[in-house]
This record gives sequence, C-alpha cells and structure tokens, in this order.
Amino acid sequence: MKKQLDSVTTHISNQWKYMMIGMALFSLTSISLRLLGQLYYQHFDNTIYYKIFSPIPVERKQVQECSYVNAYVHRVVLTPITGTVFRQLVLINIDTHQKMHISQKYTNSFEANMGDETIIHHWKLPCDIPLGWYQFEGVVDYKVGNIEKKTIYQTELFEIVASPSALLVK
Repeated sequence: MKKQLDSVTTHISNQWKYMMIGMALFSLTSISLRLLGQLYYQHFDNTIYYKIFSPIPVERKQVQECSYVNAYVHRVVLTPITGTVFRQLVLINIDTHQKMHISQKYTNSFEANMGDETIIHHWKLPCDIPLGWYQFEGVVDYKVGNIEKKTIYQTELFEIVASPSALLVK
C-alpha cells in the first residue's frame, strides 16, 4: 500500500512539474511574441496606416478674413484607429518661402474606420490677420500596436483678401 501511495505521489509530483514547466514556457512565449510585435511595429514597419493626400485641396484660392476655408481631405485608413489632429494656420511669404505661424494650434480627437473617403472640413479663419498667402499645416498622431505613428499634412495655398466692407471703410 505504501509503494502504491508513493507511486501516486511521485506521479502527481511529476505531473505538477510538467504543468508548471508548460505554464512557464507558455508565459515566456506570450511575452516574447508581444515584445517581437512591438519591435516589429517600432523598427521595421513602414506602413502608413493613416494616409492623407497632401496638399489638401481647398475650395477657393481667395477667401476673406473671418470666413471659412473648405478643405477636401482625402484619406485612406488601413486599420480602425483613434488619434489626435493638430492644425495651425501659416502665413507664407511667396518671395522667400518663409513661414510664420499665425494662429494657435487647433487640436481635436478623432476615430477613423477602415476605408478610403473624402471629408469636407470647414475651417474658420481669424478676423484680425494680415492679408496674404496662407496654408493650414498639421500632424495626425495615432497608435498602431501601441506604437505612436504620425502623418503630416498641409493644404494648398490660398490668399486672404480684404472683405468688401473693409475696402469701404478705408
């Protein structure tokens, strides 16, 4: 009876060891695969998961201060993502190509499903800005596989001209 009990105890002990070794190997494999995925996304993956065709077309090449710029953003999204969009109005010196940031950065969050679509944005212009040539520039920040990615964009150039009421006052 003692031999049978010792045999059963040894068998259970061996089974327990094999089960613990199996769990340890499973955990090690899971962690390794996760780290390998992060390594891939961080250093080898050059896929653009959120693409904006740039420069972004604007509806009119001449607009008045205080009005809206209608921008037609054509984007391709390869995987559903969430992210943050940063946008800023930039004055361009046509002769020197020097840029001057005119407005504060506009920030908003977004969600995008897979697909190819064109979205019309109506971006309000400040009322107290100098006349001249402008464009909006921005960055889209998003994550894929817990790795941060960026997409940079800009609109076509457009000219801000005086409103008819401003011409009457002068």
